[in-house]
Amino acid sequence: MNIHSTYDFEETATHLIYRVGRLIRYQAAAFFKRNSMEITPEQWGMLLKIAKTEGITLGKLTDRTFNDYPNVTRLADGLEKMEFIERSRNPKDRRSFIVRATLKGKGFIDSTLPQLLETKAEMYEGLNERDILHLNTILKKMETNIETMELPCCPQSPAP
Repeated sequence: MNIHSTYDFEETATHLIYRVGRLIRYQAAAFFKRNSMEITPEQWGMLLKIAKTEGITLGKLTDRTFNDYPNVTRLADGLEKMEFIERSRNPKDRRSFIVRATLKGKGFIDSTLPQLLETKAEMYEGLNERDILHLNTILKKMETNIETMELPCCPQSPAP
């Protein structure tokens, strides 16, 4: 018997994590579309990260979002077009930009976050607080393990 005939990839933790991540993204996209919001889940997540700071460089956003620099720039362009963020030259490094959430962007986060938290609660239905904490602990441990592996796994930001 060959190993490939008994190996059930769909039941592995890595495949289930991938599938759940995709389903969460689809649910978020459907939420935005259902509410006539012209924003993607990636843009919303990036806006939330920006709003939690007093200003952050695109390079640091690249690191925090596990994204590549061109994609972060494209997401920032869209958020700037919606007037959710503003971009200014970094006074410490003229080669880079600092992005900040505008009042409109912060207001958008404040108005959508409660609804998204309700949706998140539905995703956790059947799990108690201990289950969720345990899941978070396991996922953080896996993340640490992957980040410390010898092979490069994560996008590196080429710009400051």
